[in-house]
Amino acid sequence: MTETAPLPKKRSSRLSKLVLVALLLVVAGIAIAMWSRAQAKHLGDEFKAHGYPTSLQELDAWYVAVPKHQNAALKFLAARDAMVMPADAAQLPYVGSGEQGIEALTPELLPIAEAYLAANGSALELAHAAAGLRFARYPVDLSEWPMPISRLEDGQKVARLLWLEAAVRARQGNGEAATSALEAAFAYTRSVAGDPFMMSHLQSLSLLTGTISESSGVLSAVALDAKQLDRLGNAARDVHVRQSFERALVSEVVFALYSDHPGNAFDGPAALVDRVAYSRLMLALIESTTLLPPEMTQELRRLNVAQFPLARFTQPATDIVRAAYLDRESTAKGLAMADLFKLIVTVEKFRLARKALPAKLEELAPRFIQRVPEDPFGEGSYQFEIREGAYSIYSVGPDGVDGRGDPAGGESDELVLQVTH
Repeated sequence: MTETAPLPKKRSSRLSKLVLVALLLVVAGIAIAMWSRAQAKHLGDEFKAHGYPTSLQELDAWYVAVPKHQNAALKFLAARDAMVMPADAAQLPYVGSGEQGIEALTPELLPIAEAYLAANGSALELAHAAAGLRFARYPVDLSEWPMPISRLEDGQKVARLLWLEAAVRARQGNGEAATSALEAAFAYTRSVAGDPFMMSHLQSLSLLTGTISESSGVLSAVALDAKQLDRLGNAARDVHVRQSFERALVSEVVFALYSDHPGNAFDGPAALVDRVAYSRLMLALIESTTLLPPEMTQELRRLNVAQFPLARFTQPATDIVRAAYLDRESTAKGLAMADLFKLIVTVEKFRLARKALPAKLEELAPRFIQRVPEDPFGEGSYQFEIREGAYSIYSVGPDGVDGRGDPAGGESDELVLQVTH
């Protein structure tokens, strides 16, 4: 009987090391998994303590149901579906030309714009009826997978129709009709802002900025009285940028951490560390929404993605974290634009009462405004520039460079609103 030769000691030692490394990796994986679950439970407990949902079913219930006859979203969708596009409308600003702003509505285009509005009378009637309703829920079931889309893809068509209506009525000298059109545009923006998706929140910021810009153009073209100015100021305030961002962040967390679906970037052991980084970032962002401007804006900008290290095991998870971080800048700009419009409305009320512009924004307080808000991107209050026949109110913007409120922009990253008289 032949005896088996013993393994060389060197080979036996190498095998033992490999077994030891494998055991350590298994133990490390179990430890990371336990740590990740503990972090997720901690986040879930915090969410529940704030009344936030922690499942798709709870998220769907959190997006409050609205009876059909009270649902502004359904009427806005009906307005979109009722829109028609005559061939000659493609050259109109807001519609097909790609241009935007009341100054693009030349005398030659005004008859075409009037005909376009007449052709879309039914859509405008539905949009104005929707503006009179306070509540909105778009027809989606958030407990389903794949992730539902709230049919907002072509939604800006409704806003552009209302912007054009405001421009035409202002050109006709009808301040009341222009005010009503802008109120409806703000109401549409509010309905989108209530939709609990990050994509909807970002779209609402775009709609808010567009409607504010159109409002400034209308103020340059037609005189509004104090009541009409108050209506516009209240309509813009009702968009609630802070709450929109909070809702979007909460729903993103529920989709990422509390939904079991194929393709979830945080599902599986490879994404455990990224999952915790995401959780910490989202909690920090959500907590910032409890602050008021300008403190919220300053806190949003203070957050640095480097504070939330990523393992980069899974690129989708990394992308989601970075997207959540980058979206905060859009929200900060939206908050600043809302401030600027509030100041524009207040300056116009001052001008009506005093028959002159203020020399500086501080003259508005305390009679016309409780206090002049501070520019979250700069030092002190927003800037006020009076030029021949016009004035600008502006923020220095994210880059902090003061370009003296030049609406053309130049090299500056300013946020500017201008009114011409």
